Amino acid sequence: MKRILKIVLTGLLGLAFNAQATMIGDTINGSGDTLTPGIATIGAGVEFEAVGGYLDFDFDENLLTVSTTGLFSWSGHGDYVFSGFTDVITGMSLTSNTFASGFTDFWFDDHSITLDGDSGRRGDVPSVAIFAIQTYSDAEPDTDTHTNVPEPSTLFLLGAGIVGISVSRFRLSRN
Repeated sequence: MKRILKIVLTGLLGLAFNAQATMIGDTINGSGDTLTPGIATIGAGVEFEAVGGYLDFDFDENLLTVSTTGLFSWSGHGDYVFSGFTDVITGMSLTSNTFASGFTDFWFDDHSITLDGDSGRRGDVPSVAIFAIQTYSDAEPDTDTHTNVPEPSTLFLLGAGIVGISVSRFRLSRN
């Protein structure tokens, strides 16, 4: 009985949580000092370059990797802004940073990310900063593929039935 109750509760709780969305396939806008191109679709490879190809911005499922391909100084480059993400951005964190300094200031809102390119200094070796990006889908459900959700009264009846079965088994085991 405990096993059945655990399975039912796990299934009900699983319905309450959204899976994390992915950024693959999103067409986003990019702006900032010497950033090219202005629009890119997230997929395999580097989506944006800046500073004459010395600075790369590569988006993946839920990561942004910023890397240098050579030695340069990025002080005074201003903000790099990426906007137009399909899914809502709910969080962002710097998970790895080998830059001597810089790219530690960043912020986001529902559909855009901003990296501060104003602070920094000349790097002695090629460097990488990796940002983890948390998202969820805010898209309207497709009417052809919607999922029926039981009403609260249905869940109450299911729970009452499980409790009733548990009580009756308990009484039978006492006799």
